[in-house]
Amino acid sequence: MSGSMSGGHFLGFYVAVLGLVTLVVALARPQIKARLGDRRLPVGLAGIVLLVALAFFGSGSRRITLRTAIGPSSGLPARLTQAHVDAALAKATSPSFVAYVAAVCDLPPLDHPERLGARLSVRHVSGFDLPNEGIRVSPPPKVGEPWILVSYDDTENAVLAAFDGGEGMRRMQVVQRLAIDVLPELVVIEALRAAETDAEKIEILRGQTLTVPRAAEFLAHALDDIATTASPALKDVIASKRAYVQKYIDDPTMRGLPPGTRLSPPAFSPR
Repeated sequence: MSGSMSGGHFLGFYVAVLGLVTLVVALARPQIKARLGDRRLPVGLAGIVLLVALAFFGSGSRRITLRTAIGPSSGLPARLTQAHVDAALAKATSPSFVAYVAAVCDLPPLDHPERLGARLSVRHVSGFDLPNEGIRVSPPPKVGEPWILVSYDDTENAVLAAFDGGEGMRRMQVVQRLAIDVLPELVVIEALRAAETDAEKIEILRGQTLTVPRAAEFLAHALDDIATTASPALKDVIASKRAYVQKYIDDPTMRGLPPGTRLSPPAFSPR
């Protein structure tokens, strides 16, 4: 995983503050009062508008970036496609799911969860493409292993970022946990939904090892939905996974959450 943060500059803001002081002092001088007369108020308001614009647009931008690769050790299905990834990302970046991930990871909620989707991209890549993307993994990838590349790029005005209460950093924290802890689980669910036969679904489920199912409530809901039209053989495999997930719902401390925590799964539309 690699990431960076630049704070931007505040040159325009400082110049605007100095300009505001100069404007107030100038407009208070008797000779300027006499010269401007009734125009003093409009001139003052116009000057303030220009200075506010200078403070915002004359300052730099703060940029937060994050790049990481998620591989087979995270439980990605062997027959992964970009369509699975796109469907999982669309669900993961919906406001209700972003709020759910923040709660699952015991992070403060975001004020504007809808802004996360435009800043996050996920691509299905070959493990041999990772060095070209500036990412090295150990041990080296094997032929046919599934990988996804997560890229996050968050840019906002430096002045706004200074007064947003740390929203930008909270977004990055949610993205980290979403990418590492939750997105692989969503990809598996989308692969299950897209599989055409029960045999394919059984293969996906048996190849997926749930270490700590962070999004346990969502997984339980999704598995129950898939089981409604499953064959008896598939239902048996689902039941095993479902029972394992339920343990983490019943005991939230197994996911690092406070005792007694009860979370509702985010709204989703079965396909």
